[in-house]
Amino acid sequence: MNAAGRGDKWMNASGWCCYTFRGQTLSDDLATRLCEAAIEAGFYILNHTMCPAVLTENLFQDAKAYSDFLLSAEGKEAIKQLHVQGIISYVRSREQEEG
Repeated sequence: MNAAGRGDKWMNASGWCCYTFRGQTLSDDLATRLCEAAIEAGFYILNHTMCPAVLTENLFQDAKAYSDFLLSAEGKEAIKQLHVQGIISYVRSREQEEG
């Protein structure tokens, strides 16, 4: 989850983001597909791995409407399905490229 404030009041920020390491890698393809089912930062763990690695931050925890949504069964399912669909799309694209 993301946040826009200091934690002392509800905020109005909104959005969804996906992070990979700098440069074009297989992780970027996966991140793009995750975003399409619903930006890059220099995180060490995302660059030092043998497989595509993507960090997603889903909505803003200090916006009450988003917090309520993220805590709801509907919100959890929506976030889960966004990731599942993005990953399935990514895996299928890799399979097609590899023949």
